[in-house]
Amino acid sequence: MNMIISLIIGMICGIFPAIFGLLREQFEIGIYGFVSCIVSALLFGIYISIPISFLFLLYLVKRTTATNKRIIGELVSLPVQPESERS
Repeated sequence: MNMIISLIIGMICGIFPAIFGLLREQFEIGIYGFVSCIVSALLFGIYISIPISFLFLLYLVKRTTATNKRIIGELVSLPVQPESERS
């Protein structure tokens, strides 16, 4: 019975990185977070599953933010004026 409860807790904690990864087009990393939360809940309980879920969410936010900044920088490349032309 304890394993079933741990499995359910891991699935509940892991669904957040999976959904967030799907929304941010990083589904593979979201699935890694889902599986990691289930495994950690089965081995260590809720005390590790929640922080792992949070860490995967944080990683997804940082990764997609960096990707978005890079893409925006490529799309909006402003021409650089030489120092002599600036007034």
